[in-house]
Amino acid sequence: MANPDRGEFEIQDGEKTWTIKFTNNSIREAEKTSGASFGVLVEERIAEWSITDMTILLWAGLRHHHPKINLNTAGDILDRVGYQDCLVIVLKAVRHIFGMSTDDSYDDSSIDEPEEVELVTHTRKKKARADI
Repeated sequence: MANPDRGEFEIQDGEKTWTIKFTNNSIREAEKTSGASFGVLVEERIAEWSITDMTILLWAGLRHHHPKINLNTAGDILDRVGYQDCLVIVLKAVRHIFGMSTDDSYDDSSIDEPEEVELVTHTRKKKARADI
């Protein structure tokens, strides 16, 4: 049984229950497979997540409890359960690793926009949120 206090969340797929949890190893696998850092995946690309991004994140999150899962199986789960339902669970797991509330009633509309800071990378400047 999944323990939300430990960052574990369940995805109900018919009669099968899958447990998602992001760990250092699963995040590393997501980064390696996607070619993007986890921060880029969940912070910068979230508004434009492709099916590939979502499948990779779902697959990576499932690997801790289901180490033999592959991308095709994660895609099949996404098809059966639905993008929106999987998205909700993936975001809960992501929020947990960043120390954010995963309560369904959580409302962050009262939080001020985070201060923007300028980061200088190898060849370009980027703006980043200071709250992460």
